[in-house]
Amino acid sequence: MYRRYWQQFSKYWGYFILVTIGSSFIIGQVVIPGLTWLVQKMMELANIPYLSYTNIVSVIIGHPVVAVGLLIILIITLLAAYLQFTIWMAIVANIRAQQNVSIWQLIVERIKDLRRVRFTTMLVTIAYLIVVVPFSKTIFQSELLSKITIPVFILDDMWNSATIWVPIVTFTLLAVFLSIRLITFLPGTINRHETTFEVIVDSWRETKGHFFKIAVKLFASSFLLGLIGAVSRGILYVVQTLLDQHLPAIALGGAVINLMLLEIINQILMVMGVVFIVNIALDEFQGSIVSKSAQTNGVVRFKKLKRSLAVVLVVVIGGAAGVYNFAYFKGALIDPPLVIAHRGVDDQNGVQNTIPALEKTAKEKPDFVEMDIHETKDHQFVVIHDGNLKNLAGVNKKVHDLTLAQLTQLTVSENDQSAKIPSFNDYLAAAEKNHQKLLVEIKTSNEDSPEMVSNFLKLYQKRMLADGNYMHSLSYPVITKVKKQEPQLFSSFILPYNLAFPRTQANAYTMEETTLTQAFMDQAHKRNK
Repeated sequence: MYRRYWQQFSKYWGYFILVTIGSSFIIGQVVIPGLTWLVQKMMELANIPYLSYTNIVSVIIGHPVVAVGLLIILIITLLAAYLQFTIWMAIVANIRAQQNVSIWQLIVERIKDLRRVRFTTMLVTIAYLIVVVPFSKTIFQSELLSKITIPVFILDDMWNSATIWVPIVTFTLLAVFLSIRLITFLPGTINRHETTFEVIVDSWRETKGHFFKIAVKLFASSFLLGLIGAVSRGILYVVQTLLDQHLPAIALGGAVINLMLLEIINQILMVMGVVFIVNIALDEFQGSIVSKSAQTNGVVRFKKLKRSLAVVLVVVIGGAAGVYNFAYFKGALIDPPLVIAHRGVDDQNGVQNTIPALEKTAKEKPDFVEMDIHETKDHQFVVIHDGNLKNLAGVNKKVHDLTLAQLTQLTVSENDQSAKIPSFNDYLAAAEKNHQKLLVEIKTSNEDSPEMVSNFLKLYQKRMLADGNYMHSLSYPVITKVKKQEPQLFSSFILPYNLAFPRTQANAYTMEETTLTQAFMDQAHKRNK
């Protein structure tokens, strides 16, 4: 199997690279920036400060025209993703059949074919992509669908609660099952004039009895490509370590070259992943998606030209990565990143959000210790992350159910250690004693008093400013209230998803890493965020 796939790739690698990397490059540099500009323009015209799951309902209700525009952009995005995937499949199918067809002919045919795709087929295709894509990124990925993913913060905490991990595991197993049983669905939508139900039935029939064979192929492909990537990274790491230790004078140049090579290797592995998974799908597919304008002569035209262009494309992308990394290492593009201890712990050295952990972590001298506060029943502030005390304290009560005095009597346990829940006043005093700056996350709930932000600023804004502390929050109303009442206090708005660059008064953005992109960071730096 892999010999056949490898022979195909080694013979037509120029063709594959041009189509796969070329389409990804165009999408990343033209399509996505264009769609992003449209989204941000609509946000600006409608005076919408940000887009996230926390305000999507209010956007739909308060700005129906914008909602329709966003829906159209979403459809365009998914159509472009569908077009990209079907072009990849058509390329491989024509090469498997030894058909001579130009890239441009295939693109034109696929665009024309979009007009004949049934609306229901497109809906099912969109659902298929949404379900399958998050679990197929080890083999191939499309930047158009990069935001269809499970956030890391959910995955990190999922095993702490059966109500989180059971649905995720169930959905994952179902997605894997459907992605295998319907692996011929996408090629089945090409050049077929069948109903959506007929395409699904055909795919189900074609893969009947082949589930484990396909699963093994996909797993083996992921493992093989992952192994190649891991070995490549290991070799480059060893080379860089030797340069750092024995030839420091050229270590910077070596790092730039190594990262450029790593980018080239990643791009080639991505192309190989596309070739492998499309071949696995076409091995099961019983229809035909060969180009109607193809000629059966067994030769792909202009092979040398295509290979030359492919080499140029890969070198340009690798060279761009090299130039960026050189500037990055020289500090020309961004300031050195800050070191922040999440929830006040470092390498499980204590219980999160407690003073003993803070004192240990402060000895490591991070730039900031990040911690969380909640409002209590008597409108004071306590240092704890969860709104319910069951996970760490073993008490099935909400923070708002207890007073500050009651909360500080409770013991929380984690990492085989225990400590008392601290008040924010005590935690702040301990930070000041250890000369440690804080990044304070203000947690919110439906039980918060209307004066919660005002009370916090009244009690602590002077000390926060004097100590150089920052604050951030997932609640945009909290950010607006802080900036209105104390503009000098550095405030960061937490965004779980990067849907479009926000237009807010926040000094910075705390972005969930799963959907964070270089473009978002570039815009943030451009706006002094």
